[in-house]
Amino acid sequence: MTPFRLSLLSAAIVCSIAPSFADQTSPVYGIRDKTPNLLAFTNATVHTEPGKTLENATVLVVDGKISAVGSSAVPAGYRKIDATGHHLYAGFIDAYSNYGVEKAAAEKTFEFGGKPVYQNSRKGGNANNGAIHAEQQWVNTFVPVADDAKAYLQQGFTAVQSARLDGIFRGQSFVASLANGLPGELILKANGPQFMAFGKGSSKQSYPSSLMGSIALIRQTLSDANWYRDAFGKQDQLQSRQPVEFNAALAALTNLEQSGLVFETTDDRALLRVDSLLKEFNFKNAVLLGSGYEYSRVADIKNTGRTVIVPVAYPAAPAVANIDDQLDVSLADLRHWERAPTNLSVMAKAGVPFALTTHALEKKDQFWPNLRQAMKHGLTAEQALAGLTTVPAKLVGLPEQLGKIAVGYQADLVIAKGDLFADGEIVSTWTRGQEQQFKPLKPVEFAGTYAVDLAGKALTLELSGSGDKLSGKLKQADKHSELKNVQQKQQQLQFTVDLAAANAGAGVLQFQGVLDGNLLNGQWLLPSGQTQKVMLSKQAVTAKAEDSKNGDKKADAVDTKIVSMLTFPNRAFGTQLAQGRQNAHIKNATVWTSDKAGKLENTDVIIKDGKFSKIGENLSTP
Repeated sequence: MTPFRLSLLSAAIVCSIAPSFADQTSPVYGIRDKTPNLLAFTNATVHTEPGKTLENATVLVVDGKISAVGSSAVPAGYRKIDATGHHLYAGFIDAYSNYGVEKAAAEKTFEFGGKPVYQNSRKGGNANNGAIHAEQQWVNTFVPVADDAKAYLQQGFTAVQSARLDGIFRGQSFVASLANGLPGELILKANGPQFMAFGKGSSKQSYPSSLMGSIALIRQTLSDANWYRDAFGKQDQLQSRQPVEFNAALAALTNLEQSGLVFETTDDRALLRVDSLLKEFNFKNAVLLGSGYEYSRVADIKNTGRTVIVPVAYPAAPAVANIDDQLDVSLADLRHWERAPTNLSVMAKAGVPFALTTHALEKKDQFWPNLRQAMKHGLTAEQALAGLTTVPAKLVGLPEQLGKIAVGYQADLVIAKGDLFADGEIVSTWTRGQEQQFKPLKPVEFAGTYAVDLAGKALTLELSGSGDKLSGKLKQADKHSELKNVQQKQQQLQFTVDLAAANAGAGVLQFQGVLDGNLLNGQWLLPSGQTQKVMLSKQAVTAKAEDSKNGDKKADAVDTKIVSMLTFPNRAFGTQLAQGRQNAHIKNATVWTSDKAGKLENTDVIIKDGKFSKIGENLSTP
């Protein structure tokens, strides 16, 4: 090969591979499809954002991004999707999940007879306590899981904020799309907030073993992080006379105010306790994961000024069928069971900003039944939509990309037949212009009654069910014959039927046809071998039959009247008004100071604003 031909060949190879490196980080082998993905959703009720709705609107999507919203004409080359009778919503966002990361091991419990563990196995720059994983960046372990993604998508969620739910300082979360693709293609934000909780999770260490210990560890760790910010890179002058050791966990916490945090709570008191703890360190950029008990302290929670991510999970009805069972049910459990569905409406009325999450649900498909239960107790559709779109979009740091149907936003869409916040149902979700269909947009409904005239005999064709469960019978008076070999493929239908059983003749009759609206057009293949064209019209459903069809919906009505009293705390012997902090003067006590003063006899203690103000003998009462 001549040098000239060799240089031409080299240039051709370089030119052929250069585009691959220019637009992605992994090579593509074989032929690539660069056809633009142009979609047009037409004639839809479009909920562009909470409180804003467009009727008979069109949404244009170009390569996974929304390019137009309104009533503009559809340009040539777009795939038209007629969404008549359907509602479009921006894809929902779950700001608290563990999607795509390895699940945590079961939480360790104390074993009698077991040896206590005081030290954590040190690896790299990890912390000296096994409940601290602050250095973990969970985006580095992210692997999409198709089945888990589908469970979210079926409920309308198209993006999640995720981290491993293990330990006290749980590590840095990330935001990912629930679309199909490589992990790197799906990551929307790599550096999310730190996830936190009071439970130590799978740590094998004995400490902490109580809530008090967890709070102490958090305080110590945050104080250490502040110290580490200034000390790292310098020499330890007090002990080792060596440079300060590298600690990845503390290093990750030095910018906690900038990255933010999400703290999981288990009840209303824990939520207020967390807020107080964070205020000690002046953390403003913090979001709290609620517990469902927020209704009992909603005024105090409002005063925190923090946004709450609220699970839509309710306790099961207490078992009280037997008399003996009733003795085991506490008043606190009964009250929470009754009031849990009111939690969101109470928060909304109080003005507490909140986002919604599927966290704490045993199954994702409980989400919409539970949310609609909350709406029966006063939560509005606008408030619910905000909790699924604009509020979590802001929490995850992507308010200009997710949460609205607007130009330039990611084409994450939820298509529902009917109003999703009334009795509508999700038929498909779109993530970056990719469709995940659960039900046909235009379902083919063969079920119904058709009048048949066969050789002068008046017969009735009755079809019921749909899809693989479609069945039917051919009737004449009180005689009927079951349809055999029933097959449906989209709008096409075929079956066979024995005429003798319906007293309609002899032999087997075959049918093949297509449903167009209420007309079933096709042909019979008669027993004689001849064909006969036929047009069967579906008979209208009577009002009485329609009522019976909707009977289940009417039965869903629930009594939303609350019969229990709300007390502080919300259990037996609680008071109707929250008790404020009281100052106190304790006289002539034996005081164990646990300090240098030791044990003091006949001593007074004055408590003011929740703290020890004075300790001594014969103190005067302020």
